[in-house]
Amino acid sequence: LILWGQSLGAWRFYIELPDFTFEDATLMYRSGDTQIGVVPLAEHAGYVFVLQPCTSDYWDIKDTRFDRVKEILSGFPGLDFVTKHMSKEHPVMFNKLEQVAVQEPWYKGRVVIGGDAAHAGAPTLAQGAAMAIEDAIVLAEELKNHDDIETAFHAYYERRAPRALKVQNLSSEIVRRGLKGEPGAEELIGECYAVLREGY
Repeated sequence: LILWGQSLGAWRFYIELPDFTFEDATLMYRSGDTQIGVVPLAEHAGYVFVLQPCTSDYWDIKDTRFDRVKEILSGFPGLDFVTKHMSKEHPVMFNKLEQVAVQEPWYKGRVVIGGDAAHAGAPTLAQGAAMAIEDAIVLAEELKNHDDIETAFHAYYERRAPRALKVQNLSSEIVRRGLKGEPGAEELIGECYAVLREGY
């Protein structure tokens, strides 16, 4: 999928940082067309993503991926705390950046979808898995609350769609602003955290 006139490659990996303590904030770095995010997952663990424009037919070679990403990160001042703790125990994944936003109800008959099938987005907020888990929990709750499956599916969709699509849109807007060199990514991250703290 081409976003905002460009194809984007996304490299992602988990990292443990024993000598670095995360605050409740995502660290964002940008140089030219390259964007890097370091997202807290726990006090001393995080998720790193690297975004770069690429050709539509590009695919990243797995055997050399770790060293290539480490070299990209080494070109950014202030990221030593990441590069020195990178480990091949936690492989670097590569995907083209894709966005899926299903606007119609997420069910038909006895079939229902959730997670990336309904609302895949950019990795900039590290919320893809969390949104899928929330989908599963809410679906289970609504199936318990209603005897009729279609009613349960509709209740699930009504509860989940606004929240999941809001997080997706915020994540995509962070990428868009980064590509255009526009400010405001930090405010968008704060807005997302505020959304995630809300009950629904």
